[in-house]
Amino acid sequence: MNYKKKPNFLIVGAAKSGTTSIFNYLREHPDIYLPDRKECGFFSNLFHKNLKGPGSDYIKKDAILTFDEYMKKCFKNGDLEEKAIGEASTDYLYYYSDAIYNIKKYLGNDVKIIIILRNPLEAIISRYKHNLRREWESLSLEEAIEKENERISNDWLWDFHYIKSFSYSRQVESYINNFKSVHIILYDELKNNPLQVIKDIFRFLNIDSNFNPDTSVKYNLGGMPRFKMLYKFLHEENLFKNILKTILPKKSLSVLRKKKLILEKLLLTEINLDEKELKRIIYPHIKMDIEKLEKILDRELTEWKLKE
Repeated sequence: MNYKKKPNFLIVGAAKSGTTSIFNYLREHPDIYLPDRKECGFFSNLFHKNLKGPGSDYIKKDAILTFDEYMKKCFKNGDLEEKAIGEASTDYLYYYSDAIYNIKKYLGNDVKIIIILRNPLEAIISRYKHNLRREWESLSLEEAIEKENERISNDWLWDFHYIKSFSYSRQVESYINNFKSVHIILYDELKNNPLQVIKDIFRFLNIDSNFNPDTSVKYNLGGMPRFKMLYKFLHEENLFKNILKTILPKKSLSVLRKKKLILEKLLLTEINLDEKELKRIIYPHIKMDIEKLEKILDRELTEWKLKE
């Protein structure tokens, strides 16, 4: 099938690094089209993988198995007028080999790639908290790291690949080597100056950088839900929310998303962990990869390192 327009940019990750915030800030620009669905997951072959363990059924919901299905579900069969058309799927960075092959096969190598990287010490703890909140994880982080290779061998969901998924060097290098335009952001840059980061992305996408999105809202916050059923209703897809998406205009949906985030924040309580000790446990596993990444990016990542 011939499509009028295909995606010309992709946010490929990393997970737990602010991709949801970037996704929602970019959606506000009139020259950008991003689907309602984040994590389309098509190019990574995610839905073809025989995933097991906690959360695997969640991944299989609403699977996208073919490119025609991808274009239909996420991009209105290419019948779009926006200049910049893209999506965000964090598994594309982790499953870089499959993703790169499929992106080049279906979109070519001119597609623009956006990568945001977070200090892996912080990202791994954030992923662990996320799994606790969903009641997927039953082990301490130290025990989970010890079990990681076994879980990988048993085809557990990549959410449990704590060390491997946040070892960025080979993932990032592969994208740089395979695509002409790769824009890399550090999470701290987004945290400290979100508007500047978003305007830099606008320039990277060759669209009007004078547009000012509302970057005051923080998305995908961590914590444990006080009222699990209400939080689940707000956070996960359901029929009522899907109907609202079809009948409400874009601006109204944007307002509702922000109000939902405020309510979600009120429903969460902090997960208290000894993060200093957890970083001490994690660091030996990712130290060498950080050093490799410094060479690839040609920049120091001093804040990612622990004093030994």
